Amino acid sequence: MITGFENGKLITRAKNFEKVYYNVANEKIMAQFDGKACISQYSIANRCNVLVDNSFYLNLSLENTTIPFDGGKSVTMIGKNQDVIYSFDDITILTKNFTDEKSNAIFTEIQISGNDNMEVDINFGYLIDLSAFKLFCHADAFKKSDTAEYITVKQSQNGLSIESKIADHYSINIACSDSIILREIEGAGYHYTVHKNKSSVNERICLVFSACFDKETSFNVMEGLKRFDEYYACSEKYIEMISSFDIKDSEMIKAMAVSSLNCCLSSYKSIDGFKGFFAGINYQTPARTYYRDSYFTCIPVIDIVPSLVKEQILTLSKGVDEFGKCPSAVTFTGEKFWPDHIDSPMFYIILVNDYIEKTNDIGILDVIVDGRSVMDIMRCISNHLIRNLDENNLLAREPFNRHDWADNVYRVGYVTYIQCLLYKSVLCMSQMLHISGENGQLYKDKADEIKESINTCLWDDHLGYYINYRDSNHLEDHLSIDTVLAVIFDIADDDRKLMMLKKMEALLETGNNVRQSFGDWGVMSVFPFYKYKEHLVEKSSEDYIYHNGSDWPYLSCLYAYAKKKCHLDYQYPLTRWFTYSISQGWFTPVEYYNPVSGRGSLLQGWSGMAGIILNEFYN
Repeated sequence: MITGFENGKLITRAKNFEKVYYNVANEKIMAQFDGKACISQYSIANRCNVLVDNSFYLNLSLENTTIPFDGGKSVTMIGKNQDVIYSFDDITILTKNFTDEKSNAIFTEIQISGNDNMEVDINFGYLIDLSAFKLFCHADAFKKSDTAEYITVKQSQNGLSIESKIADHYSINIACSDSIILREIEGAGYHYTVHKNKSSVNERICLVFSACFDKETSFNVMEGLKRFDEYYACSEKYIEMISSFDIKDSEMIKAMAVSSLNCCLSSYKSIDGFKGFFAGINYQTPARTYYRDSYFTCIPVIDIVPSLVKEQILTLSKGVDEFGKCPSAVTFTGEKFWPDHIDSPMFYIILVNDYIEKTNDIGILDVIVDGRSVMDIMRCISNHLIRNLDENNLLAREPFNRHDWADNVYRVGYVTYIQCLLYKSVLCMSQMLHISGENGQLYKDKADEIKESINTCLWDDHLGYYINYRDSNHLEDHLSIDTVLAVIFDIADDDRKLMMLKKMEALLETGNNVRQSFGDWGVMSVFPFYKYKEHLVEKSSEDYIYHNGSDWPYLSCLYAYAKKKCHLDYQYPLTRWFTYSISQGWFTPVEYYNPVSGRGSLLQGWSGMAGIILNEFYN
């Protein structure tokens, strides 16, 4: 496959038989298109997976003419849209798959031109993921057999719809602009044929697909068919919005900017009263939002749709307990998901501060959530942080605690990443008090003390950077990319900033580091690898994988931001994750990746960090 860039679009040329996966999401759903007009994945937020992955098939019968198996096609991807063009003989086939920003529906359009005398049949089908549904309903709510018992067919002047009832309160709904027949139901498999007459072969064929669980997720597919062009116009308007970057010097940079902003916005969900940013497509049930992931997802969005960030802050407010502690995430019910994460409350304060700096919406501090104002919640957090400082004005981690972003590593004692967030959050609190007309000098003084201790306890003159973590028994003195916060938050002085960034350039940028084994593939999160193997669990227990050396695009972008801030060449960390991903056929920002085990999940919210960096650098 060969991929190019044009005005924010990713354009891949591939063989007809090759699948080109592209993930999309909106406020209700997550889906994936496969470059063959198929829906390779489809799930509904806070419900369950609808289709068995990659079970969807679609083929066209063009009156004894088939699409050449090894012919070429062009696949265009941007926003929530994937278009595919096949050209052979005198025939051109254009397929469009898309969704809008809010609806639980997937739209497909097929246009065939070049021969007015050809009948067309479209055969397609899929498997319903009954296992996921039964798990969602705790099995006992599943009262029907695996074969649908009820089929409802409706005809209108716009087309025909078929409702297949899978179980009580669960149905699959399809509407088509042409004659559609449900050929067979075989267990969880559904098989359809759409027939197009000779006289109208140059007209398009439109399909609307939706799985309905309840009122919250219902979508009228016949109405969607009637307003098909309106929904497509909405998807085009969304593309216009995310393509607003004024970048003229590089089509690749423009495509990365558009992809990044789309990633952030696609993470926003509004369902069952929940309003907030998901971490990614693998973090959907239960509906939940993480403090740290959402912080980096929100930053690119504040300038574009600040109201979404405000909703995010109010949702996160529900997770702060009476002691000022926060979980890793907050669910749609307000339940605390993985309690007491040390970095979560710090991100809450920093997000509120950044939101106010960008919007001047001081009123958010007075908004009441569960009986407390946002300002009261910030006070509670700050008091908790200050209360737990030790004699060095730092927060020490206890053994066997992995409650921060590197949650596969038991980092102990003083962790530089945590102390940097501590400093920034206390400094932000002093600013919030000042905005409120109060005296924040005590917090400013405390922030200065924390800064001094970071530089005293965690900087290593011999190594030329801040070590990862230490306590009385351990010193993990490798270079960890998350310590770049010391540069971004101005904890390091100018000399240390340059020294540290040069070390990162030499050790973490794989294009410069000949000591790692896989050539030029991105920016490593740590190097050398963790030496205390007893501190590693799960995926991070192996070198290169997850927190133990993978490229995390959001951190690579933070590092690029730090280099730009210090007038150093930042192109490699800003772009290498993107170009490497494209070369692998990963067309939406990934959670993490490495050359050993591949990638994490796609369309990962905080991996859209490049959006704000590019916006600030180029606009």
